[in-house]
Amino acid sequence: MHVTPDGWLVHDLNSDPRVRHATSTRQTTLIVPRPVGIVWHTTGDRSHDLRGTPETLTGSILGYNRARDPHLSWHLFVGRDGSLCQTLPFTAGAWHCMRPRKFPDRYIDNLDRATIAIMLENSGRLLASPDGDLFAWPHFRRGPAGEVDRTLGFDPDRRIEGGIRKGAVVRGGGEAGGVRVEQAIWHDFPAAQVRAAGLALGALRREFGLLMEACALAHSDQHRGVSDDPGDLWMQRVLPALLG
Repeated sequence: MHVTPDGWLVHDLNSDPRVRHATSTRQTTLIVPRPVGIVWHTTGDRSHDLRGTPETLTGSILGYNRARDPHLSWHLFVGRDGSLCQTLPFTAGAWHCMRPRKFPDRYIDNLDRATIAIMLENSGRLLASPDGDLFAWPHFRRGPAGEVDRTLGFDPDRRIEGGIRKGAVVRGGGEAGGVRVEQAIWHDFPAAQVRAAGLALGALRREFGLLMEACALAHSDQHRGVSDDPGDLWMQRVLPALLG
């Protein structure tokens, strides 16, 4: 797998996953000659709101209606089935993390215009019901005004198929859906998805000479207290193994 001169990821071997290309209008210009890092994201509740297929999730960011659409885009989408779809060339910036960050050799005032955004299809932090089912955020049913109401019970539309087998426990508790938990449970990352992400990551590191630290930027680190993606499972276990 490699990156073309005009910034598109393509496969080299028959065993490599094919990369589907679809250009989004949601882009900005880079303020650096080439990307200086990778910011990881997960789809979270969007997986359920859009009935979570790679096609619907990718299709949701191709056009832009200012009155209706969120200010959001990414470069590369990695599906749970190992599918890859690139919606922006790496020579352009995505709308994903409009925050400043200091790198060892420079200060970047807007990560949108200097980094690669990779979106992983994953529901993020999960909450277990008493009978062992797992539910994605916001976990519970909504009331008449659209507010999340824990007294109404778990929302069946947020149930993760496969139950506890689709969750991975990471040490350390926290809060999920307003409930204090002793251990955090995160949606798993299937082997096909991890392999595809690893191949793409390797190609990006080779093309842009990215250091290990620059390849491990979490969206949550730039938006503390607002988001928790891509979560501890990816950042503490999966990604370090891919980076070696």
